[in-house]
Amino acid sequence: MHYLEVELAPVGVRKGTLYHQIRLAAKQPAPLREIVSEGEFRALALAAFLAEVGGSASGILFDDPVSSLDHTWRERIAQRLAQEAKGRQVIVFTHDIVFHNLLRDWCGKPAIGVAFAERSIERRGGAGAGFCSDGPPWRAMRTGPRISALKQRLVVLKKSYKEGAATYELEVRDWYGCLREAWERAIEECLLNEAVVRYQGSISTNRLKVALAKIKPDDFPAIELGMSRASGEIRGHDDAEALNPQLPTPTDAEQDLAAFEKWVASKR
Repeated sequence: MHYLEVELAPVGVRKGTLYHQIRLAAKQPAPLREIVSEGEFRALALAAFLAEVGGSASGILFDDPVSSLDHTWRERIAQRLAQEAKGRQVIVFTHDIVFHNLLRDWCGKPAIGVAFAERSIERRGGAGAGFCSDGPPWRAMRTGPRISALKQRLVVLKKSYKEGAATYELEVRDWYGCLREAWERAIEECLLNEAVVRYQGSISTNRLKVALAKIKPDDFPAIELGMSRASGEIRGHDDAEALNPQLPTPTDAEQDLAAFEKWVASKR
């Protein structure tokens, strides 16, 4: 934030703890909060905190550090926190999937190369919040983990089908909705090699070169068939009564998932 001259000034000690305050370096009576935006103030506060704990190797925890910040600051903070993780444990709580993905990408860059562990906390209807699980939520999953998640849900589908559960129709249609979403993510990740990523600020031309070399004439028919198959089973189509379409069985779902997994493997 080169357009603002600020300083970190001590404001007192309480129970052995030294407290600081961010102030304008210029001699102006106006408080900093009346001059900067909420996002700018949050960025300054984060920079001040990192400067204060810079000489320590103890772990640090952040709760939604990019709230009120635009995409430019998200990228910078993701990079800074990934760099900080090279010397200490950094724990970040966030509901911002884009920021989560930025953190994951920066941690995986060769120049940084730090381990990135993911956990998710979700709300489950009337049961409330606080349910923890390993790995990211579905929206943040890459193609490989999505395939694994679909396989796990397939086990539940088979049980519901065998027991004749009244919820089977809802479960299998939702499963095919997730399969379609997995196809869409795979197009971005596997076919285009992440050369073009939604909400990313640039196009990676080097990745595009690799992607174009791998695209084959039979890719489009495979994608069209797989997505059409999934789209035809999700809820949202009012089929004609006379057609009386049959629900897909778990065997059908297993075959469709196998075809998707085979296509993904061909792009690796």
